[in-house]
Amino acid sequence: MKNKSTLLILLSIFILFAFLQGVTALDDNSTNANSNEVLFADNNQIIQNSDEVSLDSETSLTYNDASSGSNIESSSKIPIADENGVLFNDKSDNIPMDHSPNHSSLRLQNDTVYYGNQAQYLLKDISGNPLANAKVTISINGMDYEKTTDNNGIAKLTIKLISNKKYNITASYKGDSQIPAMTSRNVLTVIPTITAEDVEKIFRNKTQYYPKLTDSNGKALKDTNVTMNINGVFYTKTTNDKGIATQNINLNPGKYIITSTNTATGESISNTIIVKANMDQNKELVKYFRNDTQYNIRALDEQGNPIAKQNVTFNINGVFYTKTTNDKGIATQNINLNPGKYIITAMYKDCFVSNNITVLPVLTTSDLTKYFGIPASLNSKLVDGQGNPLANQSVTYNINGVFYNKTTDANGIAKLNISLNPGEYIATITYKSAFASAKVTVLNTRTVEENATNSEIQNIIDSVGSKGAVKFLGKVYNNISLDITKSIILTSDVNTTLNGKLNTCVLNIKADDVLVKNLNINGNNGSGIIVNNVKNTVIENNNINNLLNQSNMDNYNSGKTLLPRKGIALLNSKNTTVENNNIQYYYNGIYLNGAKYTSIQKNTITKNNFGVEFDKDASNTLINNNNIIENIGFNTMVMIEGPYGYGISMRHSGVNVTVTNNRINNNYMGVFIDAKNCSGIVITGNEISNSTIEGLTVNENYTYAPGAVLIVENNAIYNNAKGPSQIILGEVSANPNGIYGPGEWNDTLKLQLGPNWYGTNKYTTWGLNQTGPGTICPRIHTTLIPYNITCISPGKYEVTFYNNSSIASKLPDLTTYFVLNYNTDKEKVVEVVAHQGKATFEFSAKNYNETNNIIEGFSVFDPNRPKSVIYTYNVPESEIPK
Repeated sequence: MKNKSTLLILLSIFILFAFLQGVTALDDNSTNANSNEVLFADNNQIIQNSDEVSLDSETSLTYNDASSGSNIESSSKIPIADENGVLFNDKSDNIPMDHSPNHSSLRLQNDTVYYGNQAQYLLKDISGNPLANAKVTISINGMDYEKTTDNNGIAKLTIKLISNKKYNITASYKGDSQIPAMTSRNVLTVIPTITAEDVEKIFRNKTQYYPKLTDSNGKALKDTNVTMNINGVFYTKTTNDKGIATQNINLNPGKYIITSTNTATGESISNTIIVKANMDQNKELVKYFRNDTQYNIRALDEQGNPIAKQNVTFNINGVFYTKTTNDKGIATQNINLNPGKYIITAMYKDCFVSNNITVLPVLTTSDLTKYFGIPASLNSKLVDGQGNPLANQSVTYNINGVFYNKTTDANGIAKLNISLNPGEYIATITYKSAFASAKVTVLNTRTVEENATNSEIQNIIDSVGSKGAVKFLGKVYNNISLDITKSIILTSDVNTTLNGKLNTCVLNIKADDVLVKNLNINGNNGSGIIVNNVKNTVIENNNINNLLNQSNMDNYNSGKTLLPRKGIALLNSKNTTVENNNIQYYYNGIYLNGAKYTSIQKNTITKNNFGVEFDKDASNTLINNNNIIENIGFNTMVMIEGPYGYGISMRHSGVNVTVTNNRINNNYMGVFIDAKNCSGIVITGNEISNSTIEGLTVNENYTYAPGAVLIVENNAIYNNAKGPSQIILGEVSANPNGIYGPGEWNDTLKLQLGPNWYGTNKYTTWGLNQTGPGTICPRIHTTLIPYNITCISPGKYEVTFYNNSSIASKLPDLTTYFVLNYNTDKEKVVEVVAHQGKATFEFSAKNYNETNNIIEGFSVFDPNRPKSVIYTYNVPESEIPK
């Protein structure tokens, strides 16, 4: 018990000793490296300064003195202290203990300092006396500085950092055998010795720039120079009794940076100077020739207020005009210049402001290059002062000294057919005071006589110079296989037919800038046109057909035999235009492999195995306003639709493909996407209907590039899954083996499609017993575009399709059906074609009952297909026509 009491006394002394050291460090706002503790050997329990413990006779301890780096450890189970305060054990390892207090400290004396003054640290020894000639490291702004304390224990560091900021500053003393290491961490605020405000002023008013200077102790500096640099010019000004200098600002309107320096301290600051013009409300002007648009500007006084009855001078196109401001301070300059670009400068009291003036023409045309004997017209366009087409206006052409008057159509277009001999001409076109001119170039044309052979035609093509033209005069040419190796036009105005050589391409285009127009191109079990590694090819207004073995036509049409070759093959081509052609009876109607920047518009692509097929590395393709219909599947015993019969197939590439405003109907599959790393696919505004299986399928190989989004919206995808097929699904599908397979159970993993018309007003996913038209794959999330009907007048109704709460005006034209009194003797069916999301229909009085009339909506009303009511409307008696 005595030993235990002795030990408690000893521990109390240790704790008091540690506490005094801790108090000193805390009072000095510095970090003390000492950490004194007692460690119980039995259980590693640490006794801190404030701990209280009870000991028994079986306890040993260790005292850790961090300041001396020594440990005192009891090797026996009973530590003992004698009357002199000496801790000992049974091995007689006696260590004296120092009970003297520690008053050492390191403290920042000033937490704010003017630029150029000094941050000061006071260092004290263990007795609390200033410690001279000691090394103190001061760290600030990422730099370390070693300073020596003076006789007063002060370490000083001159501060020349950016002012009006706070900095973390740290001072450290390494310590020695008598004084512990110390660190003091503080925040230092740097006060500027030069201050000034940003300036915003009206041109040449009395507002100026006023920098104020102090010394490094904050005292105003009088009769001291301040240097200023603005707009690359240097100025020196002297401060007054209050330390303030004045710099007049007589700059032109604009934004400037002024840099000012206190020459006494060396500190510099920057300010923004904004000089506003003494005129405003002027702006760039774009106007149509001779419309009412004018150039206006407002004059201001020195306070920025409008000022009346002031003269403002305008300079435009080298001519000066003076206008007087009205009561609102506005001066107006009429602009009656010819079409072109001009700069107008307004001047008021030595201030200048300028703007661009663009005068747009109301009458425009373009140069024309044509070939002799090949029809072409010189077109002009007329618009009003707001840029809207002007119809039914007389436009006068003057070409080769002859005048012609032509009337503009609904689009403001006037056309003059050019039938001139080869040569160059200047055409001038006028309408009232507006005029335009164009250069007309007529080139020689080589003609192909009737009955010319393939080799004769090839010789003519080879003999034509670049940019020449070849015109067929005959109706039919047989056994044709031509290589186009020059930039020429190949055309006819007699509906010429080129029948291909057996198993050979009819036209093989191997040169840039080739135009093929107005021809019937019939492959003979071979391709129609191959465009190979060239650019700027145009294929328009042609019929491209395949001469098939007539005895095998039934097998071709039923899908039992695959069709041969390609209607148009684009191989590593660039900037190809395929427009207004009819393409049929090929394995591929249009085939793209390595083709880039292709425009496919206004074509009819039908009865092919693939309407449009994307093979590898095709990109940047526009498919717009085409009829892609009745493309044939491969009918096998394994799968009736087979792997063929697609309207559009992105099987091996899908990069930047826009499919818009097409009619993709009566194919085995409407749109098929199966490529990897797809991006930029946009499918919008299309009618995709009456497919044997789905209207749109995202197949198992489909993946997308990082960040890419498949956009499918504002389409009419309806009445698909019509069969016959061994698999009938629905309108849209995502393959269960693809990346959206888990979406069947996890909504976050579904394929996200935008709003579309799916031929139903009720969202229905495939179930065990529910597939077919109007159903959605459970691995897809989409939004329905439904419709509603309202009565306009008795017997007359309007149907409106809605995308959320707005009219779905971006929908394509689509067909739907309404039936009055279905399955009764008064049944009446109306077929309705909705345009831009709206349509009207009506019933006559004879189809109504006196009461209990019902109008029902059907997406499909075909006797060979199941019918499903998608909308019901109970007709009030007030809507029955009399």
